[in-house]
Amino acid sequence: MGMGESRDLVQWQAADTAAWRLPPVVAAALQRLRQAGEMAYVVGGAVRDLYWGRTPEDWDLVTSAPPDRVLALFPGAVAPGLRFGTVRIPGGVEVTTMREEGDYADRRRPGRVRFTRVLGRDLARRDFTLNAVVWDGASRLGGPPGALEDLAARRLRAVGDPRRRFREDALRVLRLARLAGVYNLTIDAATFEAAWAERTGLLAVSRERRLAEAGRLAQGPARGWRLLGALGLAFALEWPGRWPRALAPDGAGPGLALFLLARAYGLEGGAGAAWVARWPLPRTWRRAWVAAFSGPDPWQTDAGTLACRCRAGGPDAGLWREWAVLQGWARAGDPAWEPVTPALDGRTVATLTGLEGPELGRVLAAMRRWVVCHPADNRPEVLAAGLRPGCGWCPPERE
Repeated sequence: MGMGESRDLVQWQAADTAAWRLPPVVAAALQRLRQAGEMAYVVGGAVRDLYWGRTPEDWDLVTSAPPDRVLALFPGAVAPGLRFGTVRIPGGVEVTTMREEGDYADRRRPGRVRFTRVLGRDLARRDFTLNAVVWDGASRLGGPPGALEDLAARRLRAVGDPRRRFREDALRVLRLARLAGVYNLTIDAATFEAAWAERTGLLAVSRERRLAEAGRLAQGPARGWRLLGALGLAFALEWPGRWPRALAPDGAGPGLALFLLARAYGLEGGAGAAWVARWPLPRTWRRAWVAAFSGPDPWQTDAGTLACRCRAGGPDAGLWREWAVLQGWARAGDPAWEPVTPALDGRTVATLTGLEGPELGRVLAAMRRWVVCHPADNRPEVLAAGLRPGCGWCPPERE
């Protein structure tokens, strides 16, 4: 449907909201907008979270007030998305004016928008029904047809024509997998089929946006990883595999989680380094990932191998330490997993052996390789016993 067509149908029902709590800043914003003669509702993720007994992380309001009026009603508010009617008021709450949208020319944003005072028209342009549910702040919930039933059934369904929703913004295909995994949702059959049919549109989405959504998916439960495979989306991230061959435990940070997801889909070695060169990873991740792609298989390695790698202090040491903590092999801050420096410095070794230049460097490197994997030998007297004047260094004999 184009802008201006009838989209004013909203289904309402009473709900048991006795245990729901509005933050004071949200309650005050609803009151101020309504006192000014405007409609205002809590919308989207916060309503969904409250309904399922979760604590909302973000609060969004939808209102009939045009953005310039919202700015006037809330001194100190800023407008990061003024063209689309979004205003951020003091307290971090986003207030968006009800709107209709035209076609998405760039598969990311609508080419034009028109503000409306018809709630149903605003809800009809949203991605999934679970994100199109509103709460009046008291005891009523509303949404487009079927949305409240989807909320009760924990079902993920596109609003309106699902293929159109995914053609508008192909990133919604990745978002479908992430939401289904995070919230353990079933996916409506027509929505799943449309996501599969429109998945190639992801190639037109910038790598920055694909990477950001994949990072959020990687930190979610294993089910999201499997859905990534079921939807055939590894190609959108330029990964070789179709199905993840292993899964990560809960609790991995964003860098480790996405790295593990990439390894699970078969990215490693030189191919991994080439992928890092193409994709806009955070600078702090790049060297770590290149080194780690040439490192051990996370799911086949052992504690001893990883401890040696961490003590070597390479660019990937922090990544492997985090993995070891999640595996229960190490504790945060455990010195046995921190970089090791030989107990004898270069000046002392040069004095005892008379070596210098490349020969001295080779001795120091050999000594360091030894203490990395034999930290108990990292004592001055043990290391000194292996030095041979004018010759080099021999590691301690093992009984």
